[in-house]
Amino acid sequence: MQRLFTTLSSLLTRRARTLALAVALAAPIAGALATTEHAAAQMSRSTPTPVSATDFARMLVECGLPETTRDIALPLHEGYFARFREFETREVDPALDNAAGGDFALSRTLESAKETRDLRRRLFQRAAQLDAQLVDELVGVLTAEDAVRAERLRDTLARRRAATILANVGFGAGLSGKPETFDLRTCEALRTLDSTTRDAVAPSFDAYGVELTRALERAADARLDVSVKAAELRAERNIPQTPVIDAPQTENAQENAPENGGAEAAADTTPAAQGIDEEWFRRNAEIQREASAEFAQAMLRVRRIHCDALANIEPLVSAKVARAMRADLMRAVYPGIQQKNAFDAALAEAEGLRAKGKIDDAQWSAAEAIIDGHDVAARGVLNDLMDLADKKAGNGELGLLMVATNDNQSEEAQRTARLSQELVDLSMRDAEALRATLGLEAVAPQVAINGRAIELNGVGISSAIEGAIGEAIGGAVGGGDAVEANVQVQAVMVGGDGEMISLSSEDMDDAGMMFIGGLAGGGGGPRVPKPFTRDELDKIAACAGLEGAQRPTFDEIAARCAEARNAATEEHGAAGAGGIANLDGSVSFSISVGPDGAVPSANGDGDTDALIAAITTAEETMFDEVRAAADAARVDAIEAARRTRARARLLAGATGEYSVDLVRIIEDAALNEANRAAIATTLQTWDEASIGALQTLQREIDEVSRRRQEIWTSMTQETTTNDGNGNTNVSRTMELNGSAAEELSSLATRETAAKKRVADANMRTQSEIETALAGDLDAQKAVRRAYLRAANPSVYRGARELGPFFDKAAALEGVGTQARADIARLRSEWVEERETRFETFINARDEAERESAARLSGSSTDAATIEKNAGEGMRRMQESMRERKRLREDLEQIEATAFRRLQDLLVVEIGAERAKELGELPANKKPRTPMIQFGN
Repeated sequence: MQRLFTTLSSLLTRRARTLALAVALAAPIAGALATTEHAAAQMSRSTPTPVSATDFARMLVECGLPETTRDIALPLHEGYFARFREFETREVDPALDNAAGGDFALSRTLESAKETRDLRRRLFQRAAQLDAQLVDELVGVLTAEDAVRAERLRDTLARRRAATILANVGFGAGLSGKPETFDLRTCEALRTLDSTTRDAVAPSFDAYGVELTRALERAADARLDVSVKAAELRAERNIPQTPVIDAPQTENAQENAPENGGAEAAADTTPAAQGIDEEWFRRNAEIQREASAEFAQAMLRVRRIHCDALANIEPLVSAKVARAMRADLMRAVYPGIQQKNAFDAALAEAEGLRAKGKIDDAQWSAAEAIIDGHDVAARGVLNDLMDLADKKAGNGELGLLMVATNDNQSEEAQRTARLSQELVDLSMRDAEALRATLGLEAVAPQVAINGRAIELNGVGISSAIEGAIGEAIGGAVGGGDAVEANVQVQAVMVGGDGEMISLSSEDMDDAGMMFIGGLAGGGGGPRVPKPFTRDELDKIAACAGLEGAQRPTFDEIAARCAEARNAATEEHGAAGAGGIANLDGSVSFSISVGPDGAVPSANGDGDTDALIAAITTAEETMFDEVRAAADAARVDAIEAARRTRARARLLAGATGEYSVDLVRIIEDAALNEANRAAIATTLQTWDEASIGALQTLQREIDEVSRRRQEIWTSMTQETTTNDGNGNTNVSRTMELNGSAAEELSSLATRETAAKKRVADANMRTQSEIETALAGDLDAQKAVRRAYLRAANPSVYRGARELGPFFDKAAALEGVGTQARADIARLRSEWVEERETRFETFINARDEAERESAARLSGSSTDAATIEKNAGEGMRRMQESMRERKRLREDLEQIEATAFRRLQDLLVVEIGAERAKELGELPANKKPRTPMIQFGN
């Protein structure tokens, strides 16, 4: 996967002055444009997928069906899931393998565009048939009343299929939001409605659901036609399929040309950049806007349906519920419009005090007048901003292939800026009034340091990313509390012929990438090793023999180490990833993006290197003192514990094959003494060599990180503004240029090679250990699976642990001996099926990576090779995303089936009522808020 980013960033250097192709974050390049016709690309992400058991169970509730329906529906779903997997194997996978061209191609031939469109339609029609078959089977076994409710599943599944085509179009959850997946009925505040109000809004919601489904289906159909229309327009206007790229020039070519008497022409020339056919890009951008006009209008209709439904429902619900619904709408569909602000923070504080009884009725009555007035004023401004956003979305101004920069001085842009400032001013003014009325402490002016402002062809997307960060941490920054959070944002990839996609954090995870970030105040950045846990200290004490009467001696030594760490933290700072909560509630942030296994290097506000060095000194001193206090016979055990801790320090925050600790894997494995003796020498050799290897790796990473930071710093421009109210904002904007991208690519390659050396040593040792355990297949399997889990944490992340449910089932009163044996058998089958699926995925992924590497050209820097390699990288990334998604779906199905079988066993053994004591299988990934069912 790292090779992908090397080739992509190399390609970026050839396009930087024409196309803004990537979100420029502080690590390897996370996006590029491929002009190859050999990338399967977005099609592999937008093909139909089966609805999961968890989502299907949720849909049953949304349709108003009783909980008992699930017991009937889930066995039917298992058959549906198997049929869908067969359909994918028989039809979808071959279609992807044979796809000529892809969504990252700048342009397609008309024949290729029609072929791709028709193929997609056929696949979705077949998926619709499978979905319909599931609903038909369910309707056929329900009562007449429940069957009527179950018919709503058809619309729900139709919206899901449409969203698959529409997802990640435009800026996805960036500037244009995600109107294709939003549903007003998911607002949590709707749970507070009484039955009378619920009945009053039900007709509006029923009409909304029907209209939304039809609009999404129309938008999806229009979406499939975009590339065909673009190809037709290109043919009509006689525009070539690919841009004309000038032949390489040389800076001294003119003066050294033969006609000018330049005898040194062949010896003294400096290569210059190739020219780009700017006119070709401009004309294609126009074509793509024309070709996507119908689709843009269809998506605009979807957005307006959400807004119109809210307008119809707002008068029927309380002001508080209306505010919550509007906030949900803005967050999902209009994320570029500022939502978190000073008034929201003040209102949240006031409502909290009111709930605690600290604000009396008279005070609250006065406050409500301010709140209502703010609602009316803010709603007008927000509606105007929404209209402007819709206008931009409807006329395709954001462009599916953007060339040059957008005119930020347009009348619409100026009006948007004025309205945004008006919203900020209104928020601050009303917040001050609310605080004064309730006697709340005023908020002091702040200086906000923005981590990095990100622009895509002149369009700022920082606010959208900051909004995603704010949502990811649950608004914790609004209250001013110090928090630590890992955030999930998105990178942007751009393709041609209307194929622009956004990659969410989940997508990046599916591609083997990771976003790294955190807010200051959490006790250290990701590179800073965590303090010793109590269990770790107990193990060290046991290794040293300092237990029982000697434990106070060990505890004193450990306490001195802890004090030294605290002093170092106080001196050098917590060194988080540099974030601050701004006065308006937004978040300023520094983010890194890199391959799975990256070690983030952001220092934040403190001196991370100095802090780590001080912690290292303190811990090494602790081990020296422990060794001095222990018996001489314990020296080897103490040194082994020292090495284990050193690995933990050197690999803090790291994941991937190079970060595996084989000693811990073997310690945790259930191996008998004979097996441990068989591998002792091999393991000790690795243990003793690992520290030096990791120290060398860390020096290499530190050098790369320092140089990378120098590059980003050199590209940073700082702007300071004052709003006139004492609040200062310092904004840092980055611009990525070709030479910088080239060096960043080189640094990424250097870092990858250093990690690979360590990873190769780990793999060799693991293979030797497995060979030594050849006489015990169970021991081999245990070590191999533990190694795979340690080396691939992102693959295993998210799988649900059913062990506690099996334990609880076996312990229920009335469960007999045979039933407990059956439970143990079910558990073993679940573990084996799950682990086999993980192992199969990892082996297939590694084989695909080897095949992909073989298809890549060497290190040539000519344009054709770069484009070929970038296309292969795109193809592999898309393939990886699809396979990761399929893995998640399979695991969820394995879990759901195992849990249902366990429930069925208990029903037979102790009855349906007693079986409920087992509880419910938690959703793997719950929706942000549940659907609220209205009407019958």
